Amino acid sequence: MYDGPERRKHKRVRQDYTVGLQVKPCNHNAWTMVTMRDMSVGGVLFLAKNSLDKDTFLDLEIYCDFYREPIRATGKVIRVQPGKGDTEFRIAVLFTDIKEDAMEKIAYVVETLRGH
Repeated sequence: MYDGPERRKHKRVRQDYTVGLQVKPCNHNAWTMVTMRDMSVGGVLFLAKNSLDKDTFLDLEIYCDFYREPIRATGKVIRVQPGKGDTEFRIAVLFTDIKEDAMEKIAYVVETLRGH
């Protein structure tokens, strides 16, 4: 595990939340529910049973206990790594389209959970 200084652009928090995702263009694809492992105002990392191709665009709905409605964004898969076992993938998504109020909500959650 990397032990040097933080190289990420945005502060990140490790937290398990449910994320709904839908591959774009949607073409009436069903929403898939996955478990988020961490998030920042720049993107999320989640665990999934099925792999996704790098550069796949997704509609995302992040369900957290701070808000009644999900936080919505669009993102692009930037990294896919094997997780535990043969049926889990760690998928990193960079937000590509997120409204200012959604970004503010994520920033609030990150800062609150980090205790700052």
